Amino acid sequence: IDYGALCDAVEAAVAAARRRLLEALAERVAATVLAQDDCIAEVVVALRKLRPPVPQQLDTSGVRITRRRP
Repeated sequence: IDYGALCDAVEAAVAAARRRLLEALAERVAATVLAQDDCIAEVVVALRKLRPPVPQQLDTSGVRITRRRP
C-alpha cells in the first residue's frame, strides 16, 4: 500500500466534502480508502469533532465505522 498516496486521497476527499454529519464524512473516507488499493480488504474510520454544536456540555462527539470489500 502506498500510504502517501492513500493520505493524499483521503485529504482530498475530506477537503472536497461539504457534509455536516460525521457519519457522511466517515462513509466518504471509507469509500476513498477502499477504492485506493485492491489490497485493502477492510477499513475502520474513527472521527471526532471537538466541542460539537449542541446545547449539552460535550468535549467531543464521534463516530466509528467499519467497511469491508464485498
